[in-house]
Amino acid sequence: MKKIRIFLNYWRILPIYIILILNKNDYIKEDILAWYKFTKKININDYKTFYKQLSYYLIYESQCRAIIDYRLCGISRMIFRILFPIGDNVKICMNKNLIGGGLYIYHGVAIVISAKKIGKNCTIYQQTTIGYNHEDNPIIGNNVTIFPGAKIFGGIIIEDNSIIGANCVINKNVKQNSIMVGVPGHNINNNNSLKD
Repeated sequence: MKKIRIFLNYWRILPIYIILILNKNDYIKEDILAWYKFTKKININDYKTFYKQLSYYLIYESQCRAIIDYRLCGISRMIFRILFPIGDNVKICMNKNLIGGGLYIYHGVAIVISAKKIGKNCTIYQQTTIGYNHEDNPIIGNNVTIFPGAKIFGGIIIEDNSIIGANCVINKNVKQNSIMVGVPGHNINNNNSLKD
């Protein structure tokens, strides 16, 4: 049934393929690969598999559409929004190219992202808020995972390979390889020696 639905939507999907080929945006490719890695490995040069997965995400994953919408600009973005409306479940309020490739948003419900910068290969779960505190916005490093309900705000830095636990509130800097839990957030990884 899903294959039939994708086939019937090719009139919408084909223009997006063309837009993505013309844009040559590597971040979008990295984002799709990040989505796909949760189920299978994908060869970045295997374009048939890549576009097959992209078709599925365009039809079924509104949070993936929100990421692609963020990556596009100008007329490409207008066309994308007409063909694939993104809704209001995921709000990305950042300038272009300030989020590294490989962004994965799991269960895109009630997510607000307004950081100064986000690194590569980050995962953000539902009901997360990353934002402003009347002074500044946070900077998120590479390979950071933010679990459901977390609140991160202010001019702070979350360093690489950190994990922010569910419903954790972070308003102070987080060191590399930290595992933050609680309100206010505190680090439970005492040896600070997690590997990538």
